[in-house]
Amino acid sequence: ASPTSPPTTPATEEPTDTPTPTDEPPPTPDTPTATEPTGPVVAFPDEFGFKGLTPLFVVLLRELGCECRVKRHAGRDTLQRGIEGAGIPYCAPMQLIHGAYFDLAEGRPDWLLLPVFKGLPRVAGEEHGTLCPMVIGSADILASLLEPKGARLLRPTIDFDGDGYDRASVREQLQQMAESLGRADRFTVAWSKAVAAQQHFDAECLAIGQRALDFCKAHQVVPVAVLGRPYTIHNDLLNSNVPSLLRGL
Repeated sequence: ASPTSPPTTPATEEPTDTPTPTDEPPPTPDTPTATEPTGPVVAFPDEFGFKGLTPLFVVLLRELGCECRVKRHAGRDTLQRGIEGAGIPYCAPMQLIHGAYFDLAEGRPDWLLLPVFKGLPRVAGEEHGTLCPMVIGSADILASLLEPKGARLLRPTIDFDGDGYDRASVREQLQQMAESLGRADRFTVAWSKAVAAQQHFDAECLAIGQRALDFCKAHQVVPVAVLGRPYTIHNDLLNSNVPSLLRGL
């Protein structure tokens, strides 16, 4: 440096153990229940409206005695299949969910779970939890493609907006689903366990975020919150690599 150059400050290296909440999913109920499933096979993807709500549906179905198949980590191949199969240039999340259901249908489950998702539980004082029109309409669009191919669909209407997991209409819709599966006698206990599992999952998500904030405070690292719907933020294909880009700043 020349004599007139200002003094340089050594770059501060990021701690090697910096947490990345988007890469740290909380535990999900992947272990089977105490009893072997005796009911039908029900499949659904961990994408779109299901993202962040998978524990609720996994535990509910397993406690009803069903075998539950969940498609996770949908990537480029699934997206490409959705683009080709949808035939319409939808947004990327919509194309991805097309591909995910096409993949699941190939496995010939007894049922595909294809809810009409209208609203998510509100978070941190939100005024509304309503989902976008494409998410709400996706079930009808997908049904028009899947039913002609012989797929049997479970299509409850799920709207958590307002009362969250205590919303009576959600319970009624899922109870009707249990009746369609021939498992109505198990619903009350199954629903109670499913809600408990989902609430535990939600608490773990908050704990992950709190650990990250505590770390930032302790090591003087600037935290950046990425806002959006879970199905976009928590899919590496749909989040445009924003978490990694921010981490590299």
